[in-house]
Amino acid sequence: TLYPLCTDSDTMTDCLQGEGLERMRREIAERVGDARGDGSRVAGLGMYTSILTNNCQSIELPGIALTSGNALTIGMGIEAIRRSCAERGIELAQATAAVVGAAGNIASTYAGLLSEQVGRLWLLGSGREGSPRRLARTAARIHAEAARALHAGRDADDLLARRIGAVPGVRDLVDAHIDSADLGERVFAHLEATLGEHNFVRVAVDTACLREAQVVVCAANAPRAFLGADDFAPQAVVCDIAVPLNVDQDLPAQRPDIAYLHGGIVRTPMGDGLPPHVRAYLGEGELYACMAESVLMGLSGMREHYSYGDIDRDQVRRMLALAHAHGFGLGGIKTANSL
Repeated sequence: TLYPLCTDSDTMTDCLQGEGLERMRREIAERVGDARGDGSRVAGLGMYTSILTNNCQSIELPGIALTSGNALTIGMGIEAIRRSCAERGIELAQATAAVVGAAGNIASTYAGLLSEQVGRLWLLGSGREGSPRRLARTAARIHAEAARALHAGRDADDLLARRIGAVPGVRDLVDAHIDSADLGERVFAHLEATLGEHNFVRVAVDTACLREAQVVVCAANAPRAFLGADDFAPQAVVCDIAVPLNVDQDLPAQRPDIAYLHGGIVRTPMGDGLPPHVRAYLGEGELYACMAESVLMGLSGMREHYSYGDIDRDQVRRMLALAHAHGFGLGGIKTANSL
């Protein structure tokens, strides 16, 4: 059941700047309350509503589970990137990827998942005060995950874990500090000192690194688009999930060689979907991933919040597994901006 807000994206963007934010949060909470009153046990916050509520955290209503839908949205985004790369003959294990705005929660989760699959990864920040420190934290989290996978023998599906394990001194370092809070920092610093510019994960604030990336995820918090046709490599796959978008919308016309997308659309198992008059950009048997996550929570009987507040890659993996178990999968690739 859809509970719409009678507003538009521009108005909600204004609310993000402070004006009317509390009023809009009250309206969103009222819709969730209406859903609970009508017997719903799960409510998903789509489009800007999850952003306005700080990923659901501003809503305090007992008796109903909340989700921003971010876990499945990220998971389907990764699957859409993989499909686009396969269609272009890009082998991820040999490719360079870049994540723009990598200090943010969703962007850092994308970065962590990509680190398991790509040959090299750039973490790109804004260059504002504190940006290098925040990027270093993202790099540390990625390396801590890889180090734990290596230590536990779970590196078969984690390319970064396997590659760092082959670097002299890494295994001894991991074994000695596996329970340390600064494990990721230690591993990243060792790799930087040993490999230098040939390190598998690099940190940057200059967009020039994008020109060597075959895969780019754009998720920076910026008031307007700042990336254009000259910023990307030939034949690149560019996934722009930022709100507002990071990429100039003339890009498809100026660079038809680039695959420009906004994520993945979910295919439902039995052709179910929204009624035709409210589908907008969706086809029959399709749902946006944030909607599908709410449906999956209902189907599986989940009564606790999910994709609530910050998210990590384990949440993404669990929700993807739940989707596949119920027969939900990647349908189309989202190329139209629905916001």
